[in-house]
Amino acid sequence: MNSYHKQYREFVKELNPTDAEVNNFLWGHKADFSQHKKLGIIKKILTSPKWCYEYAKLINKDRWEKGEKTILTDAQHSHLYARDIIKGRWIEAEEIIKTESSIAYDYAANIIKGRWIEAEEIIKEDSYRTYFYAANIIKGRWIEGEEIIKTAGDADAAYHYAKDIIKGRWIEAEDFIKTNPGCAFGYANDVIKGRWIEAEDFIKTNPCYAYEYAKDVIKGRWIEAEDFIKTDPYYAYYYARDVIKGRWIEGEEIIKTDPRHAYDYAKDVIEGRWIEGEDIIKTDLRYSWDYVRNLVKERWENGEGIFASDPQYLYRYATEILIDELPPELEAAYALHE
Repeated sequence: MNSYHKQYREFVKELNPTDAEVNNFLWGHKADFSQHKKLGIIKKILTSPKWCYEYAKLINKDRWEKGEKTILTDAQHSHLYARDIIKGRWIEAEEIIKTESSIAYDYAANIIKGRWIEAEEIIKEDSYRTYFYAANIIKGRWIEGEEIIKTAGDADAAYHYAKDIIKGRWIEAEDFIKTNPGCAFGYANDVIKGRWIEAEDFIKTNPCYAYEYAKDVIKGRWIEAEDFIKTDPYYAYYYARDVIKGRWIEGEEIIKTDPRHAYDYAKDVIEGRWIEGEDIIKTDLRYSWDYVRNLVKERWENGEGIFASDPQYLYRYATEILIDELPPELEAAYALHE
């Protein structure tokens, strides 16, 4: 291959930069680009709305009219360009921006800073953006948007709309809100401020919100939900500690399947050794040490074998708990770690 062809191939290569080279150029990671390479990079940048926006922001630091045609093909980067570069409304981009609910809302909130009537039809296709638009822009009820909030999307938007906008019960939305256990609990606790009988069949199916509902709304045992609560060791422990405020025999079987919650149950509820929970506690080094140090406070023959696997815990067990000589079965491990 003659030198002319080699030069031509290098020239063509420089006009076709990789994505990594474009990103390095935009973010200033390399400064040794040839003029031909820069020409190729600019050509490639002009194919991407994201890169055109970044070029305007990072390199040009001002409007870059050459790249605006490309940016105008993408709603998200049109909004970002208006916000960060133009720093105000960009009329030419509004047609594309108002095709996507989330971006249309962001444009109204960040750029227009008020109602954007022309985009409200698209904004109210998304229940969350509809709630945000009512809360942050209209700052009150938005009747035209309520149908989507109370019937579709995430029940969380309906719950927050009732709590933050209506500031009271929203009867028309309750059938929707109560289908989500978390939202149903929040609605009972924050809006109704008491028991919500119609929603309890939904709430009690979720151990987390069944526990929260018993603790914060009923403020006592909720017998109908206990079969669900005791399917989760975390919430069974908390239910015993915070609601029953004592041992919960029916929940102990699930609690003793998890070393952390078995230890916490022994410490906070039983307030002493829990023989039935020791087989699971001794499977975890950290909780074994906490258990022997805080509750057993003497040689723990049932669980001490786990300390042989870790020199730090073995040393602490030997010096803080046993004090005297190690039992033979731990001496070899101690010598090995010395």
